[in-house]
Amino acid sequence: MQPQVSTSETTGTISLLLEMRLPGGAWENNEMTSSPWANLRGVHWKATYIAGLILLLAITTWLTPPRAIELHNILHHLNFLPFMIAGMIF
Repeated sequence: MQPQVSTSETTGTISLLLEMRLPGGAWENNEMTSSPWANLRGVHWKATYIAGLILLLAITTWLTPPRAIELHNILHHLNFLPFMIAGMIF
């Protein structure tokens, strides 16, 4: 015969184990500070960073000679990065 264990006891035991391992609890979200844009505190600086990336890609594309088809292809595919970064920052 198998011993019967109630679900509430199992859940209570698991939550106690999680609280012992993680001091803040497993369900609390902490601020991510390891991202490269964590030092950019203001919205103005974040927007300037995004605008700078867009301008850098535009100038690089403009200065690339027309016969460098592979480089134009790479730059074309990199154009979405500033917008993806903006979506992650804001």
